[in-house]
Amino acid sequence: MTEKKEQERTKAPVKPSMKRRMNEHDYTQRGIYMLTLAVEGRKPLLGRVMGRVDAPVGSEDAPHVVLSPLGRYVYAEVEHIPRYYPQVRVLAKQVMPDHLHVILFVTEAMRLPLGRVVNGFKAGCRRGMRAMVAEVQGGAAVNLAAPQSGATPDTQGGTEPDRQGGAVEVGGVGWDAAWQQLLLATAQQQGGCILWERGYNDRVLYSKGQLQAMIDYIHDNPRRFLVKHHCRQFFQWGTCQIGDVTVHAFGNLQLLNCPVRLPVKCSRSISPSAWASLCADLMAQGDKGAVLVSPFISPGERQIEQCAVERGIAIIKMVDNGFPPFYKPQGAYFDLCATGHLLLLSPFDYRTERVPLTRTVCQQLNQLTSLLSSP
Repeated sequence: MTEKKEQERTKAPVKPSMKRRMNEHDYTQRGIYMLTLAVEGRKPLLGRVMGRVDAPVGSEDAPHVVLSPLGRYVYAEVEHIPRYYPQVRVLAKQVMPDHLHVILFVTEAMRLPLGRVVNGFKAGCRRGMRAMVAEVQGGAAVNLAAPQSGATPDTQGGTEPDRQGGAVEVGGVGWDAAWQQLLLATAQQQGGCILWERGYNDRVLYSKGQLQAMIDYIHDNPRRFLVKHHCRQFFQWGTCQIGDVTVHAFGNLQLLNCPVRLPVKCSRSISPSAWASLCADLMAQGDKGAVLVSPFISPGERQIEQCAVERGIAIIKMVDNGFPPFYKPQGAYFDLCATGHLLLLSPFDYRTERVPLTRTVCQQLNQLTSLLSSP
């Protein structure tokens, strides 16, 4: 692809999923950011996920990513970011087959915004991809930016020996012929070597607890990948009709067919004894197969939601935002989704910026709850 075509490509309209999260935020200032970059066309150019979902953490068969030559190059480019931008520290990273998560700490104000750092990183990856395509076309073995001593970057940001013996491979084949064919086909289809989708998704992290949660989240990505692979039917995007409202949906759509759907509503002024009685009744019915339906807004409703999640009771939750591309629920909600016990519904399109939860929005979500509840 020529430089002119590349420039034209970068001027195309920005997709909602690529929009920066906070338009008012100054991205030259000190802060911690979680960035997600997706491979163009979501092609698995960077590696493959190996292991077993049920294998304990730290074991040989625990879910992990075996990086391709290009994945190793990307991993090295992430580590090199502080060389070009000393104000930036890499706190965590996770290279997945078709995307990258990285948490960056801008330790002091920079002259250029964070987007320029990302663009520089992408340019380095593009140079590496071009070199690899040229080597494959010339019949040479690809070995750019490979870690020393035959080690492969692991999911925790260090290095360890390749772990392939006895592991279960998901959707991948050997790197040699198959991977090189994919690399060449990708370059030919694009008319050049474009590795990353235009733009990126960012999230500003404010608290220490939030940072640790995001670090745990990205390091858990290989396991989550395998879970989604084996439980695809419970991780579905779609839309459905509730009354005269079309809503966005994510999760197990079959929960809409459950004959017993119970609304969860309790005021902020509910007494402790009344709340305990309501919670006990809902848990008992949930254990028998009923689905709890609610936006879970009030403190009492959120406590009931937590109890239901801990017990593995099915939930249909109304939320005040839609779902970005490649969305996955986090924490305990991910595991609840994997068992088919979670459905998220939203009457709103996805927005990257924060929007206050207003009384009007709460009323809309509660109205949908009433419409979904079984007679």
